[in-house]
Amino acid sequence: MDAQERKVLRAAARLHARTGLAIITHVSDGCAQCALDQVDLFEQAGANLNHVVIGHLNDIKDQPTAAPLAIAKRGAYVGFDHSGRPDDPRRQEYVRTIMAVLEAGHEDRVCLSSDFASQKYLRKNGGPGIAMVMTTMVPRLRQAGVNEATLHKILVENPRRALAFVPNTG
Repeated sequence: MDAQERKVLRAAARLHARTGLAIITHVSDGCAQCALDQVDLFEQAGANLNHVVIGHLNDIKDQPTAAPLAIAKRGAYVGFDHSGRPDDPRRQEYVRTIMAVLEAGHEDRVCLSSDFASQKYLRKNGGPGIAMVMTTMVPRLRQAGVNEATLHKILVENPRRALAFVPNTG
């Protein structure tokens, strides 16, 4: 991260401390160290990692499993964004990474999202639409052996906890 990015993330941590609002980030260019640096920065700034989602972890190529495991172990959520793209050549790798996080006992730290901005993924253009995670990634996770209780935790309970807004009145 450069100085400006650090400044913005520290400001987000201060706002989080003042308001109780969740923090959701993206990791640029699939950089595992960037993801870990974000967690360090938030932790040092006093953010409650129970309300921090480090996103785009499916883009990490240098440590596709190690970084998400380290982040989950520290208590932040691991966000696998746009993991449901049906034409993504790395889709099976994403399943393996998510399975590694689940098998390590961090099912309460996994979040999924479709996070797409391309017109080709809209239903009207023949794509899977906003339900992309449900129609493409969830079936892959089921096929890999993820049970319904764990899927419910990933799809409902985890986002509910991560995004829960309890105003800071102090």
